[in-house]
Amino acid sequence: MDFDAEFAKAEADMKAMESEFETSKLAQINEFESYSKSLENEYTAYENELSEYWKSPELSSKREWVSYSKDNKSRSKVDFEKNLISIEVIADSKEQAQEQIRKRLEYVVSKNTKEVVQSDPLQKRVASIRSKDITKPVIMDAKPILQSVIFDKKPSKKDIKKYTKKHYSKTKFQ
Repeated sequence: MDFDAEFAKAEADMKAMESEFETSKLAQINEFESYSKSLENEYTAYENELSEYWKSPELSSKREWVSYSKDNKSRSKVDFEKNLISIEVIADSKEQAQEQIRKRLEYVVSKNTKEVVQSDPLQKRVASIRSKDITKPVIMDAKPILQSVIFDKKPSKKDIKKYTKKHYSKTKFQ
């Protein structure tokens, strides 16, 4: 057995593997940078859309869940640290505002994490830029957001309407 030849072959194989690794690493870095830039662009575009309606657009964070209606004329914010729900609306009349607030409160207390992610416009945008190389889909559990805090069991529509009516009457309008 020619040890020098075997060593040279092993050394060449190692260099080829190192080169392949570096190429793969560079491709991963480029893909991540491209994804990060696309993600940043989507956030900026969404904030710009919201700024057509809101002086200070807000997005969800680790401690706050911010959600907008489909027409962007009402938004709810749940602050999990302060245990506070706030709802803001853009309306032409007090009656319209009251109706939007009632609907928004019903929405907030009835949704679970899966429903929120599936209906959130920003989440849809983010999902659309995910790499096509990702073959394993992300499976999300439908965990209650506020239901388990407010209700003893999964609420019916009647329970939600009753809760909303009771707490809506305590609403302060500014």
